[in-house]
Amino acid sequence: MQYPDDSRLRVRSQPQAGRFTQTRSGSVANLNDPSLMRAQQYTIDRQTMMQQQARGSLTTTALPSRSRRPSSMVNGNASNEILMEMERMKRAIMSLQEQLAFAEDTITAMRLKEREANDRKAQDLQKQIESNGRFENLCQGATRPSQIVEKYDILYTQGRIDAIDDLDKIAGLSKYGKHQEMKQKVLYGIMVASYKVAYDYLNQLKLNIRRLLGIPEKYTGNEKDSYGEVVNFLNTYFQSTTQTFNVEPIVEDVQEQLAQLLPEFPSLSKLPGIALYTADCCRIAWAMVNQFPPMELEHSQEKFVPEMHARFHSSSEKSNKIKMYVWPCLVDSNNKSILYKGVVWT
Repeated sequence: MQYPDDSRLRVRSQPQAGRFTQTRSGSVANLNDPSLMRAQQYTIDRQTMMQQQARGSLTTTALPSRSRRPSSMVNGNASNEILMEMERMKRAIMSLQEQLAFAEDTITAMRLKEREANDRKAQDLQKQIESNGRFENLCQGATRPSQIVEKYDILYTQGRIDAIDDLDKIAGLSKYGKHQEMKQKVLYGIMVASYKVAYDYLNQLKLNIRRLLGIPEKYTGNEKDSYGEVVNFLNTYFQSTTQTFNVEPIVEDVQEQLAQLLPEFPSLSKLPGIALYTADCCRIAWAMVNQFPPMELEHSQEKFVPEMHARFHSSSEKSNKIKMYVWPCLVDSNNKSILYKGVVWT
């Protein structure tokens, strides 16, 4: 339908309350006529558009806002951010996979080392069994000879090194000639003194118990009577309680001997590292003397014997003369077999 041109259609007056108005030709038109209403609305819209063009507002409203980004641009940036995030996640996953592979390799290597260490321990135990001609009682737990030998090794390789670091805190010790050798002698002397004090303490303790029970001093324990039962019970009791027995009297005796040996350093035995080392030496010495038969320490040889000794790292390979013991040799008193090689300085 074509609308009539606004120049040909003119509304002379705006109706107030009537239902009819007079057109240009003088005829009366019905205000409710749909055609007429559309024509009037078209005229009004046309005039409004022309006014907006005159003010320049039409151009402003028609153009998009500069601050508003096109939907295609927004979608493109969102896609780029998603791709970048996916790339970061891929790199993170690859890094985690590399770390996991490294951890698995480390665990495998540690298991292999543990297996090799267990194999070496089994071989050493087998050699010990073959040399001694006897088997260990597994019910003894930590009091078994193989366990004592292992603790003896740990005391030398770890406990002694920690104690050496503690000796460096003593300022006056460096005034002695070759003070590094002096530190080695102090720690070696503590181990030897611990064994001697523990051995004497055990014999005195057993002697006191025998006197209280009326057992003859010259009783050998070979007779199958009540005396023999008591002696066997005492031996078994002391051996089974080596891990819980109070060795504080032994520790105090060793500390007193150390103070008498080095009166210039009264606080030497009170250093935390030295005190811990002394207590460990006394504990393992107590376990040694309560074996059947007791273990022994050898530290009197003057000549290097490869079957009994190992050279200290700063020793001379060309000389077999022993200048000093760094660590005593552990010996089975039953057949004199070497349980742990002594470390000597040649």
